[in-house]
Amino acid sequence: MFRQNAIQLAEKEKSEKELLSQIIGEAEDFKVEFYQKRKITSENNKATNREKEKMFVASQEKFHAEVDKNY
Repeated sequence: MFRQNAIQLAEKEKSEKELLSQIIGEAEDFKVEFYQKRKITSENNKATNREKEKMFVASQEKFHAEVDKNY
């Protein structure tokens, strides 16, 4: 009886360790994928913001040029 319990406990512990290592592996994969997506999103946002800034500066320059004419 005791030997059978010890064997069952050992098997349960082994399966729990395997499950834990599987969960850790999936978490590592998720983390890598998350940071890749975050980097891509960040780069896209930087490019979009640069374009918006260029348009804003051009708009400001045009506005000031027209204001100077009217003033």
